[in-house]
Amino acid sequence: MRFHSGFSQRPFLRWIGFCLLILVGASSISYGASVTYDVEEKKPKKRFLVFPYPQHSDELGWTIGALAVTQGYLQDQLKFFINLYQTGENKGVVEYEIKDFEIPYVGNRWFIDHSGKFGKYPDPDLRGYTDSNLAFTDERAGTNDSDRENFIRSSGTDEKFQFRLKYTLPIGNAEASPVKNYVLKDGLLESGASGGTSWNPLKSGVSVGELKYFYRRVKFDFEEDENFRTNGLEFKLIRDNRDYSTNPSGGSYQSFAIARDFGWGNSDDSWTNWQLDLRKYFSIGKSNWARQRVFAFDFWLADTPTWDETQTSEGTIINNRPPYYIGSRLGGSGRFRGYPSNRYNDRTAVYYAMEYRYIPRWNPLGEAKWLKWFDIDWWQFIGFAELGRVASSFDIGDLHSDMKFCGGVGLRLLMQKIIIRFDLAFSEEETGRLLVNVGQTF
Repeated sequence: MRFHSGFSQRPFLRWIGFCLLILVGASSISYGASVTYDVEEKKPKKRFLVFPYPQHSDELGWTIGALAVTQGYLQDQLKFFINLYQTGENKGVVEYEIKDFEIPYVGNRWFIDHSGKFGKYPDPDLRGYTDSNLAFTDERAGTNDSDRENFIRSSGTDEKFQFRLKYTLPIGNAEASPVKNYVLKDGLLESGASGGTSWNPLKSGVSVGELKYFYRRVKFDFEEDENFRTNGLEFKLIRDNRDYSTNPSGGSYQSFAIARDFGWGNSDDSWTNWQLDLRKYFSIGKSNWARQRVFAFDFWLADTPTWDETQTSEGTIINNRPPYYIGSRLGGSGRFRGYPSNRYNDRTAVYYAMEYRYIPRWNPLGEAKWLKWFDIDWWQFIGFAELGRVASSFDIGDLHSDMKFCGGVGLRLLMQKIIIRFDLAFSEEETGRLLVNVGQTF
């Protein structure tokens, strides 16, 4: 059935997890290759982590997941992530990413990332905030004023592949080497800061140029299959001027990306989308109870200039727009954590976020003998607030009226020098979403 009328009530067991492969500006992944040392280590240590966890959302209820991460195998800076989870009987998802592979024989500044996903979902676990819901023929799904029930769901498949070619410029903190070397003491930066000392990119920070090929197809199993397909290229310029990009306590981050689907192959349409991301971090120092206290801020703006909206006797027709799951969108574990993935999607979007990050001096998890294998250097408590909206035209006034809000609390664990992120988020549409991911949100 094509339309949705309330959440499924049948019980089900799934293995769900999140991987660092979803990198479209949404999480605080270290841009530019890096190696992390403890102060007592003379060379990088190979690291391996397997981590199971629970999560919760209104649409799925309680689920369980697991994630595996490796660092330092084959090449010191090379990272590998893999995630396997079951979505139903004889159905499941595979996600993976290979990150910061140094291309041999072409100097030491060229790197490749590759990520992929293939998922098969039982009815009704594949959801899309896009038109075709027969119960909402008088409104467009995903808009700022759209009904929370206006989406389609069914069984189906979701497949995605990305290849990213990166070049680290020989300026700033990457002038001598493109690989950042962070030295930590009990999980906090002791030396090797990669930015934050100057606004001048020639003197501070790491600057990276990226060219990415992307492909994705989402297929809903209706009587007449409904496909949402895109592929194209994205060019991105990044200036990461944070002191320690994995867990910043100072500095800033700026990026600008422009993506283009040329209509190649079986793409649904041709379109262009650009995104601007600005982040800033302020440390307020230590206290009697805290090892570190940081305020983190994020501003994100996106627009689709090719968007062509026409009113006809049969309704609104939109050409040269991306599918609902890419482009100017809000909702999910990266931006707007209190709402489902891609809950809001339109021509343009604006987003503001603030987090307060607090690392206490007391670390009972790191002292527990039965947790020694996880090597937990610290735990971090988070309070966050997010504000934003989408709109059908690029108008600053419209973007800042009737904005949506969500907020919540979080916990971070530095395990094997990898941050595991837990967030409990609330919004007017969700009573509580427990999300688990890797890395800081921004």
